[in-house]
Amino acid sequence: MEPKALYATLRQLIETFPDFANDIDAQETRIWLARAFAIVDACGDIMDRVEARSLTGNLGAGVDNSYSRRLRTILLRRAAVIELTLPADMQGAFIDVGDSFDALRAVGRVLETATDSVLIVDPYMNHRALDPYVLMVREGVQTRLLSDSATVKADLAPTVTAFIKQFQTKRPLEARLTGPKKLHDRLIVVDGALPFSLTQSLNAFAERSPATITRIDGDARHLKLAAYEDYWNSATPI
Repeated sequence: MEPKALYATLRQLIETFPDFANDIDAQETRIWLARAFAIVDACGDIMDRVEARSLTGNLGAGVDNSYSRRLRTILLRRAAVIELTLPADMQGAFIDVGDSFDALRAVGRVLETATDSVLIVDPYMNHRALDPYVLMVREGVQTRLLSDSATVKADLAPTVTAFIKQFQTKRPLEARLTGPKKLHDRLIVVDGALPFSLTQSLNAFAERSPATITRIDGDARHLKLAAYEDYWNSATPI
């Protein structure tokens, strides 16, 4: 497998890590264990491969929290090793649950590349979109915030008003709301050309489960850019 495919598979396995205490007999869990062993066998060193065989076999026979933690560590280690071989814009894309500093750094790395504009799309947006995230955007870069009128948090509007009042043209900002239940994706669009997909809202990014931020390429890129410009143009200013 190519490194990108290996990395994507490892990331998906970590994100769907089973609850072995409750799901040990589920067919999906046994399939997950088989896939976990297969991917480590494909990309691990000899020690990880041997240990993964033992751990997946033992977890398939019963629950042991130490086995679960050790297997998760192996998957995280393999993902970290493969990540080093990926292009720079893909590195740091996976954030494990509770790694708040890594989450901040991964999103910040995307925002800091903008030289003209940033569009942040999040149906559950709250004040945390501005502090810390909008503050990571370079001064002078236009930032647009797009949320959904049905699910936006109440503290967004007053925070936007206070932000604009304080920073004015130093950090130009505009925020709008779509009609109810129109937004589903969480996106960051850099300079109107590079869309990145986030698996969770910024108000709790990687706090309760692993999260990813991934650049969208191919035909999906152009479709996303056009769709969200249309959403923005028809949205209501806050």
